[in-house]
Amino acid sequence: MDLKEKASPEWRPMNLSWGAIWRMDTPKPLKGPFSIRLTSESGKRLVATDVIPEDWKANTVYESGIQLWDPSPTSWPWRPSWRRWSSAARAGPPKVPPGPNITASYNGKWLPARATWYGQPNGAGPDDNGGACGIKDVNKWPYSGMTACGNVPIFKDGKGCGSCYEVRCKAPECSGNPVTVFITDMNYEPIAPYHFDLSGKAFGSLAKPGLNDKLRHCGIIDMEFRRVRCKYAAGTKIVFHVEKSCNPNYLALLVKFVSDDGDIVQMELKDKASPEWKPMKLSWGAIWRMDTPKALKGPFSIRLTSESGKKLVATDVIPANWKPDTVYISNVQF
Repeated sequence: MDLKEKASPEWRPMNLSWGAIWRMDTPKPLKGPFSIRLTSESGKRLVATDVIPEDWKANTVYESGIQLWDPSPTSWPWRPSWRRWSSAARAGPPKVPPGPNITASYNGKWLPARATWYGQPNGAGPDDNGGACGIKDVNKWPYSGMTACGNVPIFKDGKGCGSCYEVRCKAPECSGNPVTVFITDMNYEPIAPYHFDLSGKAFGSLAKPGLNDKLRHCGIIDMEFRRVRCKYAAGTKIVFHVEKSCNPNYLALLVKFVSDDGDIVQMELKDKASPEWKPMKLSWGAIWRMDTPKALKGPFSIRLTSESGKKLVATDVIPANWKPDTVYISNVQF
């Protein structure tokens, strides 16, 4: 998806945020109206001219009046159509409302849920081994493919990213033994108050020996879950990834490998020359950002607050000569 402002001849690429949502982060205010250029998977392109008006508002639908193809039977063979197309999907009412948010209470109580699985039968879920938390390579250590999408009270708009749960099931194919999964993705399927969409590997690991595929063929199963503390191998430190689109006026950090609660609910930044801790904003998933008209100067210290209220400072973890798309390993851990 590309965006063009009315007064500019330049098409600028937008970043895929999550799901079907694309975004543009810029230190300079954007001025509408905006034209949007779409590219489909097969390479077809379409421009919705001035589809977002100058006086656009948040949480508002704008219809483009254009469409790539008309899938109705009367249009065979396929031909271009100018049927009205909405820039936002219209979802029906949820079948089952979500439950209350799961907190870091660790009371050991098992709660009922439903489970599904996605991706390859023995895979880590998403085809790109990523997910809505922004974490990549979840097929590799330390996640090792034992990952899950959490619904609203588990994913918590990204503030549940990295949290850990024990899950177990009692179907005839199930072993009954709990396995631990990391929340690295999200789902909004309204099939239960609590819904885990597990990776194929995690779902299969719930089965008795030799019954992995048989359990996966069940599709949707009843299960139980409970929040547990995340445990990593000794010596594992919290890691920060500076995102690709960063510049001196925009710093976005992905945080991962967080022990104990696993998730972060607040992140603050401090310049080397400043005594002040400045709050960062949750951008999406496990990515926190700071937008500022004045160029940021490193090194930066980062203060983390976990869900249970514990705080930790990674001093000068982002160096003065930091670079986008770079990993920086801290020397701290909860």
